[in-house]
Amino acid sequence: MPRFRIVIYSTRHGRVKRLCPTRIREMVMEQSKIDMFVATNKDFFPFAQMQIIKQKLESLPDEKANLLMATSFKNPTTMLIISIFLGGYGVDRFMLGDTGLGVAKLLTCGGCGIWAIIDWFLIKDKTYEYNMKKFNEATMLL
Repeated sequence: MPRFRIVIYSTRHGRVKRLCPTRIREMVMEQSKIDMFVATNKDFFPFAQMQIIKQKLESLPDEKANLLMATSFKNPTTMLIISIFLGGYGVDRFMLGDTGLGVAKLLTCGGCGIWAIIDWFLIKDKTYEYNMKKFNEATMLL
């Protein structure tokens, strides 16, 4: 069932000149844009999720594609480096949106260092989860 939008043209005085119904086409994302997104962001997602991401992008309307292209994702390697140097202060958790855990790490100095060391091994997976959550939010908007 086609949807219609009404285009209203007005003059300076606020009078309507004409009404023109036009058909809105639901265009899906082009394959070249999908390939560009995957090539650009392949380091930010786990390899196992890439097929699911491609399937979601193929059914994504074109106007959502621009919003998704503007979304920035966290680099897991950068987050690991931040976790190694600033993890005792909870900076890595603050950056991933875990404010409560960030405050707890800050107050306990990274659980006397033990929690900070454990996070060195967990931070990449947490970053992948954060990026996937951001991707899902961006594709669900509009």
